[in-house]
Amino acid sequence: LGSDFDGARIPHFIKDVSGVPNLVAAMRGAGFGEPLIAKITHQNWLRVLEKTWGA
Repeated sequence: LGSDFDGARIPHFIKDVSGVPNLVAAMRGAGFGEPLIAKITHQNWLRVLEKTWGA
């Protein structure tokens, strides 16, 4: 999940980076499990960084 909101169409309940918890709450409400939410919110970035920079 990125945090660059410049020029993107963002749902009203998110608005800016301070609304990311609202997105997480919406994912939970839609039935997304915690492992999937973690992958979407940060684990994919960690995987990419580890793969490209080495860990």
